[in-house]
Amino acid sequence: MVTVVYKVVTKKNKQEDFKKVALICQKCAHKSKECLYYNFFQSLTNPQEFLVYYRFKTKKGQDKHIEKLIEALGPSPSNRDLPFKFLNLLSNEEVVLFKTR
Repeated sequence: MVTVVYKVVTKKNKQEDFKKVALICQKCAHKSKECLYYNFFQSLTNPQEFLVYYRFKTKKGQDKHIEKLIEALGPSPSNRDLPFKFLNLLSNEEVVLFKTR
């Protein structure tokens, strides 16, 4: 099982754009039988800060989800797996991957 905690800070005045893109990500995830949970949360104290939390049965399932995001949102930079359309909204990010024993 793969659990991802992804904290992002959007660029100024890009929160609504991020919510729209995050909803597309969420819908893509929920279509997968590998997805156990996928949601995003906006901070109550800093409206530019979001937490994306999701779980997939396998790393392969999570990788397939990223492929679906690229199909839905367009290409990604060569050194990254997330689409430009997603990354261009961010001013900062931190990702943590967990594996359940």
